Amino acid sequence: MPWKRAAMLVHKKPYSAIFSMAQHTNRIPLFNWLGPLTTARTYFYKLKSRPDVTVNTLNDTTLYSLGMVRGDIYQSLVKKIGFVNGQNLMTFGEEQQYIQLFINNKIDLILGSEHVIYNQLKPYNVSLLDVEQLTELPVSNDLKDNYLAFNKAVPKHIVERFQRAFKVLKQERSLDSFIAPYSNN
Repeated sequence: MPWKRAAMLVHKKPYSAIFSMAQHTNRIPLFNWLGPLTTARTYFYKLKSRPDVTVNTLNDTTLYSLGMVRGDIYQSLVKKIGFVNGQNLMTFGEEQQYIQLFINNKIDLILGSEHVIYNQLKPYNVSLLDVEQLTELPVSNDLKDNYLAFNKAVPKHIVERFQRAFKVLKQERSLDSFIAPYSNN
């Protein structure tokens, strides 16, 4: 389901969780957290078929249009480097809207973590061979790894039970096999 709907539902449904959510200082009091599950770096991407889009530095990204979901955790980070809503930053209700525009050369850049970019593009028959990874989006100290975020109504003992099981899982086998379906590996 779309990210905003999933985030809204986890707030409304007392015994629910969302997989996965970047932990941000503003979000910490809103959820009970399990993890960290994974750490991934986030990059700007362009279509390889776009030689007109040339990015050598982080500042160069602001010369082009960027699409993302409205309210995305990265929206505040791209604004810090010079993206402005309605000018070079286009925000949408759903990921599908800006990905389609990106594929149709209507938006120059998208953001994606190295773990999920493959799955973002796959429904559109676009592979990693069709895009070029550009510069990394620097993250602030407020933004941490990805976690399983539980609704605050989930009793602490249940979250702790999940945390213990997660710790055993990490010790017994690598998390790579769980991350692989969401990445290009």
